[in-house]
Amino acid sequence: MQGPWPDFFIIGAMKAGTTSLYNLLRKHPGLFMPREKEPHYFLWSDHCSARQLKVPGRRGMISADHWMVVHTERQYRDLFRKARDGQLIGEASTFYLPDPHVAERIRSVAPRAKIFAILRDPVERAYSAYTFQQSLGLEPAPTFEAAIEAERRGDRNDWLYGWRHLHCSTYARQLQRYHREFGEDAVTVLDFDTLKSDPQAVLSRILAKLGLDPAVELEAKDASNRTTIPVSPMAIRAKFLLTRPNVLKDTVKILLPRSVRREMRDGALAVLDRFSVPPRPMTEAQRSMLRELCAPDLVRLERMLGRDFASWLHA
Repeated sequence: MQGPWPDFFIIGAMKAGTTSLYNLLRKHPGLFMPREKEPHYFLWSDHCSARQLKVPGRRGMISADHWMVVHTERQYRDLFRKARDGQLIGEASTFYLPDPHVAERIRSVAPRAKIFAILRDPVERAYSAYTFQQSLGLEPAPTFEAAIEAERRGDRNDWLYGWRHLHCSTYARQLQRYHREFGEDAVTVLDFDTLKSDPQAVLSRILAKLGLDPAVELEAKDASNRTTIPVSPMAIRAKFLLTRPNVLKDTVKILLPRSVRREMRDGALAVLDRFSVPPRPMTEAQRSMLRELCAPDLVRLERMLGRDFASWLHA
């Protein structure tokens, strides 16, 4: 018997606190979220989209289907089979927000789903995404400016979203698709800065939207998925093998239980962090460039949501 479809989705944005939010929600007894944080099933549920997207590999561009973790509907729905009666089911895949087709695909199987998007200052988000790929040795552009310029030329139009830094920081059109498919009331927009400063406030909004007691308190850990840059090529390669889908990880999955794998991975990443440095801060010139590029979308977002994003426009 196949598992059910989710009741709610965290759709991104990438590098905007989705991992921290996922870890927080997993602690709630009334919610079930699978161990696979980002199945990204609806990105390629038509069985061909993945082959039309590319990702930078260490020896050139490769098809994004190499990065697929969940390949079939059965595999996807099996992620939720262990949910207990009465639990609401959710998942968190950050590429669901920027993709033009995912909202419609989700609605076709889960029309009553609740949608949660957590947004971050688009300038900070874009730079964070760039340094994240850089930390894995997977950002081919030598500078942030070069990456943005390549994207503006259209050179990355067929790349997976993790490398489309500007595109993933333009939220208005992306959210409009979810408003159209689910209705504005079903789509809740959350704030990255509030998640950092007051995670309980964000949790309460989500629980209330899901019809659960918003007064429930859960312990929030420090921010998850922070980016550090290994200082040697060997360390970058090791970090890639520990964090990205690859043949080595697939082999280890067969041999060791998940709890052991996670403990080994976290221990190895902690060692790598001792030989890593924080990303270089964004320069004022880079910030000014991105602010100008993101401003038109932020104006549309303000009108659409009836909210003031002046702090992002002038930060």
